[in-house]
Amino acid sequence: MENVKAINELKLRIGYGVTNNQGIPSNTYVTQLTTVANGLSGTAQFQSNLGNPNVTWEKTNNANLGLDGTFFNWRLNFSVDFYYRRTNGLLLKEPFPAYSGTTTNYSPGAMQSPYVNVGSISNKGFDIRVGTINITNKNFTWKTDFTISRNINKVLSLGSGGKDASLVSGNSKTVVGQPIGEFYGYIYDGIFATAADFKAHALPADQSGTPRPIANAGGGIWYGD
Repeated sequence: MENVKAINELKLRIGYGVTNNQGIPSNTYVTQLTTVANGLSGTAQFQSNLGNPNVTWEKTNNANLGLDGTFFNWRLNFSVDFYYRRTNGLLLKEPFPAYSGTTTNYSPGAMQSPYVNVGSISNKGFDIRVGTINITNKNFTWKTDFTISRNINKVLSLGSGGKDASLVSGNSKTVVGQPIGEFYGYIYDGIFATAADFKAHALPADQSGTPRPIANAGGGIWYGD
């Protein structure tokens, strides 16, 4: 394409690789002891976790397809990237039955469950960037850049622990088939201010199935006998 003067550069990129996450909490492959004060003004040690000698790094498979181009004497340039990343062997605390004496959260006197390579997540999306050099001279330069990106995160597996695998915090939760840390809250069903508002919704009933009557009394709403 040397004879195409409008094109300064055009490059196709294809990439694939495997990366690892070495951020495993220290010494999780062995059982550890914790020192605590006891009732006799001394110190004692107790087993604070269950070790997992088979724990390994998380592995992420990366695939990328991109296209870069520059045109019109370097005045217009763009870059397009499409990617897919899948992480296998996600490190999660494996919840055991309560009678095992372990927990995935803070619980005084209980052992922490072992980290196990059981989770899997995926990330896919695209990045598009377009840049232009509109004006350039000795006294003034005007450049513009436009970027748009989209990422779709999805939990593929959480192992046998599911939603209890140390991934719940506040008003967010992590479940299979949804993004990590998805926000959730109460379902809004409207404002109930008068007796008429209740009549269009489910009503409490007696043992025979007859709905209880609704009435206003003293500024409040109550269900009759």
